[in-house]
Amino acid sequence: MMLESRIRKWAIGFRKYFFLYRNGYFELPYLSNTPQIMVNSFQNMPFTKKVPDEHIIYSDTIFTSGSMRYRELEDGLWIILSEMNFKKNVCTKALYDQEPCKYYFLSHFRYTSLIKNISINEINLPNIGWSLYKPGTEIKAFFNAGDKGSFFNFVFSEDWFKQNIVPDNLEEQNQLKEYLDSENAYMVWEDVIHNSHEIINKIVELIKEPTDTFLNKLSMKISCLEIITSFLKILSKKEKLAITGKPIFADSYLSKAEKMIINSLTSEFPGIDVIAKTVHISPTKLKNDFKKVYGHTIFGYYQVKQMSLARELLINKKYSVKEVSEILGYDNPSNFTLAFKKVNNNELPSSLK
Repeated sequence: MMLESRIRKWAIGFRKYFFLYRNGYFELPYLSNTPQIMVNSFQNMPFTKKVPDEHIIYSDTIFTSGSMRYRELEDGLWIILSEMNFKKNVCTKALYDQEPCKYYFLSHFRYTSLIKNISINEINLPNIGWSLYKPGTEIKAFFNAGDKGSFFNFVFSEDWFKQNIVPDNLEEQNQLKEYLDSENAYMVWEDVIHNSHEIINKIVELIKEPTDTFLNKLSMKISCLEIITSFLKILSKKEKLAITGKPIFADSYLSKAEKMIINSLTSEFPGIDVIAKTVHISPTKLKNDFKKVYGHTIFGYYQVKQMSLARELLINKKYSVKEVSEILGYDNPSNFTLAFKKVNNNELPSSLK
């Protein structure tokens, strides 16, 4: 699928452009199958300013202010630096479409928080530390108003990893091998690399240079390789390191069920039996557990999310009520209007035009 086509599909099906409010946080989803897709996902948001020649994206809204800088250093190896200030409580969500995802994310973070620690996938992070997550891991990060920090992502593909790390040759008693062989999708460590500040500060200087020369790129690549190698050497030690919180496992059946629902916002509701069969759980358990976690019945959640998408499409005034009803798969605008009123306290969709 062509890149731009995927981004357009994401914009409609996953309401990428919209800060939706839930459980005290404004949600910001973005597509994350590959570093390039991730960058394009942010570039296509209406509240960002792109400077392609300098490989930077700026953001300044009522929710956040900051920048994202990025470089592809070689085939399969990227670096992405985000420096952000959070003005509101924000939940960022790294999500994926149906296309393959083959990239690891090794992240170094430094931040300050006025209220409480930043939480990623239910793990409270130390103020300075490292995380590593496997390809396709959906990441939900919760930031609070007043938080600010720098987040360095060293992103490498499975092919690059195999060519440069050769995991098959690792000893049995090796933390990296144990992690790769386990079902753990996401791990967090304290700041385990003693000289990381000096190397990362050098990378920051290089990535902020306005010109992208050969020597600049080569220097960044050498520094990135030094960081990745240092981190993996630490993990090669047999003794256990301090890990913050419990490892998060791959997608649960509830997150898979929610993904199916979100994928269906522009089509018919798939049905509880179909969802339950797809995520390999009984319909009764799925209904009960879903209501406990998400606060709605499964169909109610589908309607709430669908009408939230409808509201944003109408507020942006790019589509008529009839066009929005067609986008969401309704046979006629009257049925769409009834559904909209049910979710929005009898408010008419035409009042948003």
